Amino acid sequence: MMKTQQFFLYLALLPGLFYSISVNAQISQGGLPVSFEEQVLTSDIPTAMMPAIELAALQAEDNIRDHSPGQPWRFGKNFAVNLGLDNSGVWETLANGDKVWRLKIYAPGALTINLSFNDYHLPKGAQLFIYNESKSEILGAFTHKNNQPSRVFATDLVTGDIVILEYYEPQGVSFSGSLNADRVTHGYRSLIDKARGFGDSGFCNINVNCPEGDDWQDHKRAVALIIVNGNEWCTGSLLNNVLEDGTPYFLTADHCLTGGVATWVFRFNYESENCQSQDGPKTQAVTGAVVRASSSNSDFALLELTSKPPDSYGAYYLGWDNSGNQPTSQVCIHHPSGDIKKISFDNDPAISTTWQSAEVWEVSNWEDGTTEGGSSGSPLFDQNQRVIGQLYGGPASCTDISDDNYGRIDASWDGFSAGTRLKDWLDPGNSGDSVVNGFDPNIPKFTLDAITDPLPENDSVICDSAIALTINITNNGEQTLSSLNINYDLNGTGVQVYEWAGSLVFKSSEAVTLPVLALTPGLHEITVFTSDPNAGLDEDPSTDSLTFRFRSFDDHETMGLSFKTDNRGSETRWEIKDSAGQVIYGAGPYKNISGGQVTNYNLCLGIGCYTLIVSDSEGNGMCCEDGSGGYTVYDQHGRLIKASNGDFSDLEIFNFCVTHKDPTDGIDPLHNDPEIIITPNPASDKIFVQLSEPSTDTKAAIYDVSGKIILQRSLSRGPGEIDLSSLDAGLYLVVIQTNNRQISHKVIVNR
Repeated sequence: MMKTQQFFLYLALLPGLFYSISVNAQISQGGLPVSFEEQVLTSDIPTAMMPAIELAALQAEDNIRDHSPGQPWRFGKNFAVNLGLDNSGVWETLANGDKVWRLKIYAPGALTINLSFNDYHLPKGAQLFIYNESKSEILGAFTHKNNQPSRVFATDLVTGDIVILEYYEPQGVSFSGSLNADRVTHGYRSLIDKARGFGDSGFCNINVNCPEGDDWQDHKRAVALIIVNGNEWCTGSLLNNVLEDGTPYFLTADHCLTGGVATWVFRFNYESENCQSQDGPKTQAVTGAVVRASSSNSDFALLELTSKPPDSYGAYYLGWDNSGNQPTSQVCIHHPSGDIKKISFDNDPAISTTWQSAEVWEVSNWEDGTTEGGSSGSPLFDQNQRVIGQLYGGPASCTDISDDNYGRIDASWDGFSAGTRLKDWLDPGNSGDSVVNGFDPNIPKFTLDAITDPLPENDSVICDSAIALTINITNNGEQTLSSLNINYDLNGTGVQVYEWAGSLVFKSSEAVTLPVLALTPGLHEITVFTSDPNAGLDEDPSTDSLTFRFRSFDDHETMGLSFKTDNRGSETRWEIKDSAGQVIYGAGPYKNISGGQVTNYNLCLGIGCYTLIVSDSEGNGMCCEDGSGGYTVYDQHGRLIKASNGDFSDLEIFNFCVTHKDPTDGIDPLHNDPEIIITPNPASDKIFVQLSEPSTDTKAAIYDVSGKIILQRSLSRGPGEIDLSSLDAGLYLVVIQTNNRQISHKVIVNR
């Protein structure tokens, strides 16, 4: 039978702009929903009703699935939904101006409910909670720290057939939050068997915290239960690599890859606290991963989790042996039927063979415990407590003393490419090591080691003439950190030293703000490196330095961009380039969402001229074959500057300039406005300007591409003449200001 049941870094930007790179998928921040204390909120919450399930039909399918190769163990029924802040639920405003949105989801008869979001992007200060009607189970708070570049998110299970989503957004956030659920999972297979206490696994399974598991208390911390595709279970484990750098590589089975892993939920430490069978914690989870390598040849899949499990999880990274040497005995730690963590023992040597055309270790029979559906992907350990494989499948159960089969690590090591083998990821330097021991990030490797985290690779934009850089230093050494030099350099102008003093024990951190650095407009690079911890030598200099590249505007305005995709958001992207062709902002591709996805951006731009480029990879724009999309551009005063219905082929280009020489100025589109006629264009020595409705008070200003005013003139009611003989060849913007409106037009000067 197939086992198919089976130190942050922050940048404080003046004034008041905050930037963080920490990503904590699924990791919750704790706290309680606002509604638990606010008595003024309505008790009448709109309800989204899920369809009834056909339980008998699902059970009949499961009887076949549970005995069929290549499928994870199913526990729920997925329903596609479109439930978001703008189309469901109820918004309420608190006395202080903060807002709360709530939505009730009812899945009649469900034992559990869990959710997936295709649009999750929260501003700093906002919070999302998910809880059952009795308020006995609460997930959250989920915050901006859970934001992912993909904007997807998923949650763990909540017991009951009703859950409530509660989103809190305070006043003054930098942008309005986006939240849209695209999947509700109705859990219909019991995870609670009252005859045995918590759990649905067989009677012979052994809790990992029974005496039999005493020698495996470190290794169990690497094993996690996986919620696959919202409605299926598998198991997997964190693996160490030769560098021992804590990269969260995660081993599971290839046959568990029945859908995208971006919304998989990895639940750590789901175990009974003792040998008695009782429920374990569900709050220590991570959402999302990417597939690094996989192959059906040995049924392995190596993932990299979207974020490292936080220190509070106590995660452990397992050692491995890729030699292919026959083990003398084996152990497996797993989550049978999605149950709390179990451990199984085989005292006889495993056999190297093939099963279902895959290269495997065959465990002839278990002396203690067994495996079940949901155990798929769980690690097989040899007598040296190193991983040698992951569970593929077999007929073993509590009532069938038979074999299990594990894809072999040695067979997974080599392949046709990096995407089909382990060695590129677990031994990136090609050391040739065949044996690696486990790695415990909770135990110091060094006596003296101060670390900083890496910064984003992409340029950022800072709308100010100064920056206060705040770095988060972390003590990664055994010795308490009491002093440290923080060296920093702006644009290679010279290293400055900030002498830090304090008291940090192992794994503790402190945010340190460096002196304010003045900025001129343009591109900048700040390098930071730490040295001399406790006046000694840092034993791991690879974690001591970082670089931040960014663009600064001291004279700027804001631009609003409201962007709506069509149903095929994966085809669409946009970017804004300056007059030198450098990309200032950009986003996409987006998710494929029925009805499209709306995203609002507030963008800071320096005075100058820019180009907005919207592209579609399939050449059919943002309408109309795949739904209705489009975008609008607003200036800093909220005035509409550009509206597009997305009706283009490959590209749509919008040129504009940013000015603010007058309070009414803003984003000026570069287009041929029918209200203004300028001839000739291109021009050489002079131009003539005529308005369709001349005003008694009309002025003209000519800007260069940097936003600098070159010429100013007053115009008469007839065609106004402007001498251009003093201008160099190039592109200019003519801005006409009347007593009731402003009009702009681009002009090219040739020489």
